[in-house]
Amino acid sequence: MKHIKNYKVFEDVGDKLPKEDEYLNLLSDLSLEISDLDFRTKVKGYKSYTRGYNNYDIFVESNDKFVVYDINNKNINQLDSMNFEKINKLNESCKDLIKRSIDSGLYLCSYEINTENDGVWCFIRFTNRQDGNPVGPEYKYYDEDEIH
Repeated sequence: MKHIKNYKVFEDVGDKLPKEDEYLNLLSDLSLEISDLDFRTKVKGYKSYTRGYNNYDIFVESNDKFVVYDINNKNINQLDSMNFEKINKLNESCKDLIKRSIDSGLYLCSYEINTENDGVWCFIRFTNRQDGNPVGPEYKYYDEDEIH
C-alpha cells in the first residue's frame, strides 16, 4: 500500500483497523461459538476501498474430508467421514453471528460456505460507516447489473 498511497485517491484505504475497534472485538467474540465447533476462525478489519467505510472479514476453515477414494465392502465406513451435519451447525452459528452483528449496526456484504476436497471454507464480510451513521439503502457492495 505504501506506493499506492502516493496517490491521494488511495490514501488510508486498506489500512488495518486498531485492535481496540469495537466491531472488530465484537466479531472476534461472536466467532468464538464457531471456533467451539472445531473450526479455525480469523477476523480482520480494515479501511474499505469505498471511502468512508470500514470492512470486517471473518474467515472460517476446517480440515474435514469431503472426498473418499476406492470404496469397497472393506472400507465403506469411510463414507461416514463426510460430516455434513457439522456444516449445518456452522451455517446455524454463522446465521446467529450475522443477525447479532446486524443488530449491533453492521451491514452484511457477503456470506458464503464452500465445501472442498480438504475441508470447509467460509467467508463473511461486513461493513459500517466510519462516521457512525447506519449504512444507507444507496450502498451496494455487489450490484449484479454493474457486473454484467
